[in-house]
Amino acid sequence: MNSSQQDADTCDTPRREEREGLLSAASQAERADSTSGSSPGDGIRGSLEALRRSMQQVLDSWWTSRACRREMEESLRRLRAIEVDLAQLQRPRRPSLEHEKSSLEELREEIQIGKTKSVSLSRRWLVETFTEANHEAPTSRRSSVSEVMSPRISARAAEEESSVAKEPTLKHLEEEAADLLERAGMLDFNTVACGEVPGMKGHLLQVLFKTAVKQDALLEKLDQQGNLVSEVDFNQSLFTFLGRIEEMYCPQIPYHTALHAADVMMTTEWFLRAPTLASEVSELDHVMVLIACAIHDVGHNGRNNLFHTKTMSPLAITYNDKSVLENMHVASAFEVMQQDAQYNWLAHLQQNFLPESASKAVNLQQYIRRGIIDIVLGTDMAKHIQHQKFLASRVAAVQNQNNAEANGETSKMEFLEAIMHAADISNPCKPRKMMLHWTQRVIEEFWAQGDEEMRLNIEVSPMCDRITGEDSIPKQQLGFIDFVITPYYTPLAELIPEVKEATKNMLDNRSFWLEKESQQAHCSHLFKENAEG
Repeated sequence: MNSSQQDADTCDTPRREEREGLLSAASQAERADSTSGSSPGDGIRGSLEALRRSMQQVLDSWWTSRACRREMEESLRRLRAIEVDLAQLQRPRRPSLEHEKSSLEELREEIQIGKTKSVSLSRRWLVETFTEANHEAPTSRRSSVSEVMSPRISARAAEEESSVAKEPTLKHLEEEAADLLERAGMLDFNTVACGEVPGMKGHLLQVLFKTAVKQDALLEKLDQQGNLVSEVDFNQSLFTFLGRIEEMYCPQIPYHTALHAADVMMTTEWFLRAPTLASEVSELDHVMVLIACAIHDVGHNGRNNLFHTKTMSPLAITYNDKSVLENMHVASAFEVMQQDAQYNWLAHLQQNFLPESASKAVNLQQYIRRGIIDIVLGTDMAKHIQHQKFLASRVAAVQNQNNAEANGETSKMEFLEAIMHAADISNPCKPRKMMLHWTQRVIEEFWAQGDEEMRLNIEVSPMCDRITGEDSIPKQQLGFIDFVITPYYTPLAELIPEVKEATKNMLDNRSFWLEKESQQAHCSHLFKENAEG
């Protein structure tokens, strides 16, 4: 008897039990609906819920074969889509978003003193996302492990053997993407097109990191300066690590994928090549920031920090509602290195390095670990105001010729955090086609979260409501540009003149969204031309 016949025979008896259980669950829900006097919609929801529970029981049973499991998982996905569609049909439409002009901090104060009616949904999202205001979650409940699965757990469960690119493979991919890589270090570098090069999947972070560090021979300089125990071992472990990190990104979600990490890496590289920063950032710091970019969203499951805290997910419990995802990202990266020596590039840095004209040795392993932790935690959008205030203070210090304040070690690290955050929110500052691509992706991820929140019967997070969002994308993007991007990139452009290229793109994109708002453009038309082009 072959394996497929064994699967069929093993599955036969359970399938009969499965069908009987599903039919029984549906019948019970229908009888309950007919006697309770509830609405037809409630009865349908009850039937769907009963079916989902029964199907999950079958899925969790020891006797379920692989063939049965695949069919059941597909059925569960379809059932979930039906539940979301039903919830949207029954939900009343909300009024369109209002448009107020106020600073983020003033809006936060309005919310804190109870003037919630004067704050639109889009402004509330800006406050809750880009400030460290306390989030109310009285209506939340703790989610089960099956509802909000920890990306760290799923990463551990993934296959441990990574498909690491060998040097000939990287060289081949570099040749295939040669025309695109010529724009590396430019603001208009097309990460999306690079990711679509045949064979690039799984090696994008490796190829782009190598391209970024090759121009100034950064890795060779690290060895020449005595930072490394072994250049060969460091390089091999680092590129192996980058391949493993790319595998740990979830390709099924729309936005926070390895492609986004690669785009942030290359945008940060554009910042770091500006003369103002190039003269201030050491080769070691440069490499450190690029690695931080690569890992900064690893394991993201498409749900934001607010969702995790509202549902009391395992991650929120682990990190006490503080920078939940960011803590997970950086912890997951160091966990990989700790668990397998082939990924541990950190171990090949000197622990007793004595810089020139210094009297005290530095443990570079601790220095880099601390720097990466601070930079990745700094990508928490709740730190936005903190970064913005730092940039304003640095502008003032430069204008007052206070070099000690502007160029201190603490100031340098804060500047690197602010730079990477700028790259992380840079979508409105990219050329139009790129901007629209990333906008569509992030909106899809927001709406998927909103769909999940509706399914869990909890309050839909700001900007995650698909129903109201379909008609208000231009207004939302204008609010994002006016309240978040402009106040942040304006002082940045004063410190780094090259950033004016980004602010010009931002103004062009703002004009685009103003035009679309006047046309009352629906989401179905906004991205159509971009996709066709």
